[in-house]
Amino acid sequence: MIIHVSVVFQIRLLSTWGDEFYIGLNGIELYNRKGELIKVRENNLAAFPESVNILPNIKNDLRTSNNLITPPNDTDIAKHMWLTALLPNRCARVFFVFDVQTYISKIVIYNYRKTPDRGVRHISVTVDDLIIFSGEVPESTETITGKLEINLMDL
Repeated sequence: MIIHVSVVFQIRLLSTWGDEFYIGLNGIELYNRKGELIKVRENNLAAFPESVNILPNIKNDLRTSNNLITPPNDTDIAKHMWLTALLPNRCARVFFVFDVQTYISKIVIYNYRKTPDRGVRHISVTVDDLIIFSGEVPESTETITGKLEINLMDL
């Protein structure tokens, strides 16, 4: 199955590998129906919360949402990662919004590596509020980035 993203493509980050306060990812890659990496622009991406910079005691932390679409993703360098706060009774979310017809055949999610217990454990992926995937992202270690590949053509 190839997914046509018409309005909102959303990844809900439902739990971590142990951290109660922060959740993060190294990156997300989207591939088109030819198997080519889609060059996602910053205006196609939104995250809630945007980053740890929403917290009153944190300023100018480099782990912002634009790092989700900027290589390298398989890294242990914090300035190339995204980290955000876990808010009470809410899950962190990443949105991709396209204003032109966009087909996504595969999603690759690179888990947070700097502090592996802050990495995402359970996720759900929705297109226009319809769940198309629910599962677990492999945990990173200090030397290996956990990586989940979701092949939408197999769904």
